[in-house]
Amino acid sequence: MKKLIPILFLFLFIILFFDCFYVSLRFSISIYHIMLVGILFLMLITAFLNGNIKFRLDNLTLGLLTGFLFFGLLSALFSFNQPIAFSTTLKVFLYAFSSFIIFLFIKNSPINIFLNYKAINVICWVGLMVSLIMITDFFNLTNFSDLFGYGGGIRQGGILGNPDHASATFSIILPLFLYCLMENQVNKNLTKVFSYMIFSFIVISANLLTGSRMGFLMLAATGIIFSFVEKKYLFKFSTRRLFLFIAVMIIGVGAVYLVRNNDKIIELVTSLEVRAKSIIFFVILHEDVIGRSMDSRAELLSFGWKMFLAHPLFGSGLSASYPLLEQVLMSPNAYHNTFMDILVGTGLFGFSFFIGMLFVIGKNLYKLWRISGDRKYFYLLLSFLNVCMEMFFLSSSSNRFLWTVFIPLSLYADSCKTKKLAVLLKTKIKDNPDIQAEAIKNF
Repeated sequence: MKKLIPILFLFLFIILFFDCFYVSLRFSISIYHIMLVGILFLMLITAFLNGNIKFRLDNLTLGLLTGFLFFGLLSALFSFNQPIAFSTTLKVFLYAFSSFIIFLFIKNSPINIFLNYKAINVICWVGLMVSLIMITDFFNLTNFSDLFGYGGGIRQGGILGNPDHASATFSIILPLFLYCLMENQVNKNLTKVFSYMIFSFIVISANLLTGSRMGFLMLAATGIIFSFVEKKYLFKFSTRRLFLFIAVMIIGVGAVYLVRNNDKIIELVTSLEVRAKSIIFFVILHEDVIGRSMDSRAELLSFGWKMFLAHPLFGSGLSASYPLLEQVLMSPNAYHNTFMDILVGTGLFGFSFFIGMLFVIGKNLYKLWRISGDRKYFYLLLSFLNVCMEMFFLSSSSNRFLWTVFIPLSLYADSCKTKKLAVLLKTKIKDNPDIQAEAIKNF
């Protein structure tokens, strides 16, 4: 049974990248959903066999999540489009249920096994392969984008499908690459440091190939925060580190030089330039004089605000207003903003619970970081901030990383008193599962 625990965690993280392999388009069922059901079933059985399925009712994350679900259901009951509202609310309930099962499993496992260095390494290796596929797609060596109907354009999606979705995924996993890089830097394993510098460069390159403005902003924010927090190690002079940096720069500059005259590279750079200018003109002139992208997003948010004012307290039901978007604005792409989706769908009450839950998740990740002193939780916090940025630019209330990683981790942090967390996360026992298991029983 003990050997099964890390295996389940590893598969749980691997399937995060397979949400676009649909088995049934009609019911939006992908390989991710099928594998998730199997993993959750085994997790639930394991938790019952361990016999420790008790949890604290004064769990703040659980309370906020329950409140959000309650108002989501209430808004569906009184929605003008009940079929869509109930369908979307049911999906959210299922995601919440999966988060709760993962939480129970974490609670019955040594905390250091969940997202430990080996598990994060697996995420990085899968993410690296997905990034390489993105690059080979771009240079016409493969055509995975065609499998999802996104082929033929300059913006790439690879096996992740939609380019914006792909960009968000790369931005979310990039901090995990940086975590592995810094762990090896502290341990003075220069070979792995060099490897993860190259891997990070590949992920960043794949992100840029999506042509997403959101991805560029997320990369910039990640770089600034990373440089500030790790300045002690990044800006400490060392001859070896200098040679390592120069080697990576030579590889990077060489790669850019080799593809500088590629027609697709030139077209992509031009596209990014035009898309960047559209933001600048929109901010200055309040009008997208280059394209319709920014204007259409503004129209979506304006329409969403009007829908919210029409049903301010309890909302009109999750996704219930989407058909109206198609009729009025000819846009079936939701609001391109998860927060507006939640505000319109569940009203002020549901929105307040959702925002409160996100705040508590961030606070708990920070608490885990400060109590344990483990930089892993800082990089998870950085990934979570990118999840929030994605929700600001895209409609992604079903974000897999949110429901599979961050909500269960926050539920666990709230289920333990601070003293218990301090005991479980102390450096002297965090690498010893047997001692941790004993510590769990004693609380």
